[in-house]
Amino acid sequence: MPPYFKFLTVMGFYVFVKEKVDVAIVEVGIGGQYDCTNVVRKPVVCGVSSLGFDHTAILGATLPEIAWQKAGIFKPDVPAFTSPQADEALAVLADRARNIGAALFVSPSVESHDWHGTPVSLGLAGNVQRANAGLAVQLVNVWLRSRKTQGVEWKPCVKMHGSIPLAPSLDITGEMAEGL
Repeated sequence: MPPYFKFLTVMGFYVFVKEKVDVAIVEVGIGGQYDCTNVVRKPVVCGVSSLGFDHTAILGATLPEIAWQKAGIFKPDVPAFTSPQADEALAVLADRARNIGAALFVSPSVESHDWHGTPVSLGLAGNVQRANAGLAVQLVNVWLRSRKTQGVEWKPCVKMHGSIPLAPSLDITGEMAEGL
């Protein structure tokens, strides 16, 4: 990782503390396991978006190698969500989650949630963006529930995505839809 990125990460965390930021969404720079942002010991929730062949010199040349690196952000007793992944990558994410002690869920697409007629419009077109938007909805919901301000109570996970529970579709209120 370039030293300048490490410096910016430390400076960012310093500003968050100094300014008493309520919540920070921290995205890894490159990877996960050895990324300098991976110093947060107890995040509220962790998410892995759609995996691709980026930064292969650092992360590895195969999807399982990349998935292993990305799953390095998982923490014990912290829920983890992933967008749907190729089976070989999903197997690695599930194995790492189990070894770390994180409950892993596959997020359904953004369309699977009940938006009560509110049109879902994303800034970018494409299936990857729709899958990642579904992931973002789950992450926001977990954070809202952790703050006990709102959020949607989970229905029991009854559907599976292979061997991994599929996170339930959510009943999105108008207020929540407007905020998203």
